[in-house]
Amino acid sequence: MSKVSIFIQHIGYYIGQLSLFIIVILFYNCSDDNIPNKENGNTHESDFRFGVITTDATPPKVQLRSGQTALESIISQIQILVFENDAYQYRVAGSKISNGSNNNASFEARLLSSDQPTTIYIIANANAELEANEPQVGETMANVKAGLTKAISTNVTGTNLTMWGSYLFPTGISSTTENNINNIRMLRSVARVDVIASTIPNFQMVSIQAFRVSDNMQIIPDNPTNTPSVTDPSIPIGTVQSINTTPINTPPTLSVAQLYLPEVTTPASGDLVNDATCIVIGGYYAGSSTITYYRLDFNPNIEGHPFGQILRNHRYEFNITYVFRSGYPTAQEAANNISSSMEARVVLWSDYIKHMVFDINNYLGVSESYVTLEGEANSSYDILVDTDLSNYTLTWADRDGVSEGSPSSSLSDDYFQVNKSSDGSTISIVATQENPADSDDRVRFFLISGARLKILATIIQTSLEDGPEPGPGGVIWSETNVDLPYTFADQLQIGKFYQWNRDIAWASTGEVTGWNTTGAEGFLWEEANDPCPAGWRVPTRAELQALISSTGRSWRDASVQNDYPGVWFAPTPEEANDATFENPGRALFFPAGGRREATGILTDAGFNSYYWASDVNPLGATTEIMSIASGTYIIFPVARTLGCLLRCVRD
Repeated sequence: MSKVSIFIQHIGYYIGQLSLFIIVILFYNCSDDNIPNKENGNTHESDFRFGVITTDATPPKVQLRSGQTALESIISQIQILVFENDAYQYRVAGSKISNGSNNNASFEARLLSSDQPTTIYIIANANAELEANEPQVGETMANVKAGLTKAISTNVTGTNLTMWGSYLFPTGISSTTENNINNIRMLRSVARVDVIASTIPNFQMVSIQAFRVSDNMQIIPDNPTNTPSVTDPSIPIGTVQSINTTPINTPPTLSVAQLYLPEVTTPASGDLVNDATCIVIGGYYAGSSTITYYRLDFNPNIEGHPFGQILRNHRYEFNITYVFRSGYPTAQEAANNISSSMEARVVLWSDYIKHMVFDINNYLGVSESYVTLEGEANSSYDILVDTDLSNYTLTWADRDGVSEGSPSSSLSDDYFQVNKSSDGSTISIVATQENPADSDDRVRFFLISGARLKILATIIQTSLEDGPEPGPGGVIWSETNVDLPYTFADQLQIGKFYQWNRDIAWASTGEVTGWNTTGAEGFLWEEANDPCPAGWRVPTRAELQALISSTGRSWRDASVQNDYPGVWFAPTPEEANDATFENPGRALFFPAGGRREATGILTDAGFNSYYWASDVNPLGATTEIMSIASGTYIIFPVARTLGCLLRCVRD
């Protein structure tokens, strides 16, 4: 063999070895680049496969008019933020993202080993926001949450929704950690709004938009529950409600419109009209060729959800049930005035699962683990269940969760029955006996169990309560006036004005536009037009007469103790004289809010009060009001076009 051939063979061998070395170096560098900011001193990496659930806000037994959309469930981007002992360490992108057909997705990621408690935040569909708000090593979770925000534009239809989820490794991440982690629930960063107008014969919806929307949102909630869910909005510092969204046009064949909005807090009580985020819809009324506009407010009348508040991962469904007349000529005018001329019931849907346990393979969740039943016999409650288990059982237990008896699908004792539905979607609880007023609360515990998962549920049946003592006229009076339809005003508020036999609210201060100068027909305030909350009604003439004929009356002028003049009614003169807002006792305060004349002009505010009766005087079919002022308490007839206050009585 020639020297040239040997030389060429040697060169080929060394080139091959050098190429192998370069490949190894490149592989090592590419692998190391997957996890930047490696500051925890560990170099061992573990591969994980995660499964996440994008929660569906549709409880069993309930059929929404419009289902979940692709925007609400598809994950196209994943970033994982890693924290050790509340301090940020690094982030890594998820790979091999796969979206399933049942609101779920999976992806892979490589994490560093650690001997410290480790929490990961999973951020979906927010790569640009993370690049713009890159967390710094050592930052606390609270600071990272506050810094990770997303600007809101006028286009609220959007792309795939931003989401967040978390997972805790209590003892750190080791090479022996289970590498398949499933059923991590993701929380969307926005709320969904549906407006439904499918059953209104005299109205055709053509557009929907939102006014005074927040210009910024926080991607990760401040204080999520373990489900996860939220009970309070998380608002970035400096957020301004300055966005009026671009109108979404709805074709004549479509009766459902959707948009997505960031969280917002409820405005101050005196600024509900001017500051609250609201929905404005445009449409044709009664065959008109002119589009007019109507305001809808976020006011579901549910405890924990005050007027104007919007929470992430919730669905607000405005179901329009009736349109009374043409709306405002412009969308801006509708947004700046009280919601009127349209009746819409607000249904609030959220992730119905409040308590969930899960392991590597399965999950078990319930809508409630602490059930309170009223004292009456046959009072009941249904717990909704969400699980991927093929079966679960029920067992009586003590307060510590120790089983008492055998597992079953049905439980019963002297006081309660607990039954699992055939499909497992519901657990029904019934109190079989009355719990008398002088008895202690009845308490029982039971376990919901499947595979290795257990949830301890508590049943409490309260004792029967004596209702409020009836007042003058033999009825129970509400503590405050009616504010917006189906809501009561706060103690120090006047409430809203109403025309007789109509449920359209008018402001109790300032000027109004669009006043109806035509009186309503009829001889009795119709139930369909009654703006009193459920279980209450407008009082009759006889009930108002009994109120002003009582001896316990005390007029108060405006003072430090009394922000607004008015009269205290009580069972006795002494109680009326001694009543204060801090200690009202059995007394009720009726503010002197004045009235609106037949033209809509405000008069007598601070000097007199006018309250509607539900029935007319049979001697002339005239509508009547109760008038109260300093030393004057009378019932007299007025025109139906006046605007007066409403004080409800228990139905």
